[in-house]
Amino acid sequence: MQRRYDRLFNTGGSRAVGAYLRERIYATFTGLAIVLVVAGSDHADADHALLALLFGVIGITIAGFVSDVVSHLAVEGEFPHGADWVVLLRVAGGGLSTVVVPGGLMLLGWLEIIALSTAISAAAIV
Repeated sequence: MQRRYDRLFNTGGSRAVGAYLRERIYATFTGLAIVLVVAGSDHADADHALLALLFGVIGITIAGFVSDVVSHLAVEGEFPHGADWVVLLRVAGGGLSTVVVPGGLMLLGWLEIIALSTAISAAAIV
């Protein structure tokens, strides 16, 4: 994990690392909220749980990416280029990475390898 921060810092400085961490926090809380809503549902379906989690986290990550591009355009007066794109894509990738473990657990529940209730409970913890 330290290498990832170091590469991001070398490319975009401390603001890039802050943006990376902020995006991960947003995506993590979005995923957690979705998992908790699905857990509280009386009729949780495995495919609905998995798709809701994936679309929710992907959606918040795309929204953050577009927001960063528009912010850059507003401040700099031009679209990002070169190293700026690298930073924006790495920040967005950090948000997407938060869905890997909970999504994997939901996938196991959907494939009936583990019980859906177990998958949801475990996804709420991680």
